[in-house]
Amino acid sequence: IGNGLGAGAALALGIPSARLAFAQDATAEEIRNKAAVRLFKESQGTADYADVLQQVQSPDYVRLRSGFENLAANARGSELEEARQAAAAMRYPPDGVRGVAGWNRACGFGTRVADYVGAANDNVLTIVQIETTEAVANCEAIAAVQGVDSLFIGPTDLSFSMGIPRQIDHPSMIEAYGKVVAACRKHGKAAGILNMKPEQLAQNVERGFKLIAMGSDGALVSNGFLNVAAAFEPFKKASP
Repeated sequence: IGNGLGAGAALALGIPSARLAFAQDATAEEIRNKAAVRLFKESQGTADYADVLQQVQSPDYVRLRSGFENLAANARGSELEEARQAAAAMRYPPDGVRGVAGWNRACGFGTRVADYVGAANDNVLTIVQIETTEAVANCEAIAAVQGVDSLFIGPTDLSFSMGIPRQIDHPSMIEAYGKVVAACRKHGKAAGILNMKPEQLAQNVERGFKLIAMGSDGALVSNGFLNVAAAFEPFKKASP
């Protein structure tokens, strides 16, 4: 992300074009996979492979399936150890514990395994989601974890965790935003947030957030259809 501004939207629709990566828990208990934030980031010279973000909501050891270019992991960072595990799961040994597989799209179905595996550790993005009071309290230690690239705030979940549901402009929330941004600045990481309304964008940029998701794909599609339906309302009323 560097000094730029990452932009995107939260994924909520289970459509093939989303190109979501999936995760699998090592204990064989199925992980609840949710759509997360899709980054609008230039692909590393391979336009056929979309950048994707994976959300893993499990405190257990996580293994990510390979096969996607520029894979990004998103783990709830309530505990420092979870952040460390997420960073390790993103990278091949010796930097991490990601499983090596060659028969996939990223490796050209076996034709460029060495090229992909050799460069993958430098081309992944690890985002730790900050959605609990514990995560805010630990945000500086989480930001210091090598391999963690961004701390991303989910305002709604965080507000519930803080006992002030949906009060995203509450003084306690604003204080939490400041703590996360400060931790990211100190350790050279990108602070991220889900922007709930367009009018909040300038404010969040001013606060120092560098990775911003604007709403969700589901909401954008829904609002689009509602606007289309609204265009027909005058004609429906005028019909006999």
